[in-house]
Amino acid sequence: MTASITIRILPDHLMFADPERVDSAVGEMERPHDAASLMRSHPDYNAPASLTERVLDIVNRSQLSILDVPPRRRGPPRAPN
Repeated sequence: MTASITIRILPDHLMFADPERVDSAVGEMERPHDAASLMRSHPDYNAPASLTERVLDIVNRSQLSILDVPPRRRGPPRAPN
């Protein structure tokens, strides 16, 4: 059973997520999965040793917001509803 089926999560009423940021993050997560699926559909090959370094460099230089740490909230905690 999923959390939405058991009503632990209500997709239309997310309490701790900005819908625009969620949509952006989902897209950022899906693109690497799409690329991985494409790579898995091809025969095995031996990549050059420098490939890992280049991929890590690209990831480290990219501006993926999913890797951002959200700013900490300042002030007293909110009272529960």
